[in-house]
Amino acid sequence: MIRPRSCWVWMIPIWRRVRNKPRRNSAATSMPCRFLTITVLILSVLGGLATAAVAPTSPEELRTKATHILSGKVLEVKSRIEKSQVERAFGLHRDRVFALTLQVAEVSKGKGVKPGEKVIVTAWQPATRIPPIPGPQGHSPIPEKGQVMTVHVVSRKGASFAAIMPNGIRIENPIPAG
Repeated sequence: MIRPRSCWVWMIPIWRRVRNKPRRNSAATSMPCRFLTITVLILSVLGGLATAAVAPTSPEELRTKATHILSGKVLEVKSRIEKSQVERAFGLHRDRVFALTLQVAEVSKGKGVKPGEKVIVTAWQPATRIPPIPGPQGHSPIPEKGQVMTVHVVSRKGASFAAIMPNGIRIENPIPAG
């Protein structure tokens, strides 16, 4: 079926306007879309890398994770500040690393340590975080000299043991014995 010419006459002015209309720059219109896409991708990647404080471990889980469970009196507490081994993000991150010398009174789990032996247990707490970002907060509490403690350790690092984080150290008497 052929339409009469009069039917198409009214379309000619509209077609001329559309054809002569200046086109938008495709880069200018897609820039906000690209920016939004890149922002969403960056935030999703950074969100997956975010860390938080480590939740306290239950007593049953402490017992199963520990290779040794040692009790005794703290003879000496030494601390030093060093570059963080835990926090690797951009910035200035320093940890206070504690070396606790323990006179072992009782070995509840593990082999290779005898009562009366002196062992070194390492623990840490964050000292400096620039920029301040959330993350693991180390061991808590840290005993003082003369206190009696029970420590759940994971492994032996050279001559010292590493306590389970964050609550692998339990202080038995809260006031130091002089």
